[in-house]
Amino acid sequence: MKLFKILALCTLLSLPVIHTANAHAQSEENLKAAYEMAELTYNPDAFDQAFDMIAPAMLKGIFKTHPETKKYSEILIKAFTKSMKETFNEKKNQRILITVFAQVYAAEFNKKELQDIIAFYKTDTGQKCLKKLPLIMKQAEQESAKVMNKIFANGFDQKLEANIKAMKDNGSLPTDFKM
Repeated sequence: MKLFKILALCTLLSLPVIHTANAHAQSEENLKAAYEMAELTYNPDAFDQAFDMIAPAMLKGIFKTHPETKKYSEILIKAFTKSMKETFNEKKNQRILITVFAQVYAAEFNKKELQDIIAFYKTDTGQKCLKKLPLIMKQAEQESAKVMNKIFANGFDQKLEANIKAMKDNGSLPTDFKM
């Protein structure tokens, strides 16, 4: 159960749609507009898609490295992913996430900006954008994955070596550290 809680927290933190906001005072009107935007833009399907992509990768590393779970890793991954999705799709948990989104929106946008964004999302184009955005993000991720080797071939090893050397030089890593 502890593993599940850690995994759920890590998954939430890794989702692109949720990020921490600067905490500062917000007017009640700004927060009200932020809640309206959160209600309008929150998409539980995006969370399901994120769980489908992120959770199996994270769980595979956990279950396949432990002898007691290795044999059952695929079935355990399915059970954990399904349980996570079911938990996040409960109404009370949806409300919690909408509140998080509202707080983030309120911290990042003023009332006028929120009203402008809401007005756009209420248009046919805005509605299409909201519906297509998860698919676009998924397609972009898939296409990006295809070119990762090419991107990493453009000097990653040299950059990593230089950064590790700098960490050795500044004492962050021991001088005899090897990868």
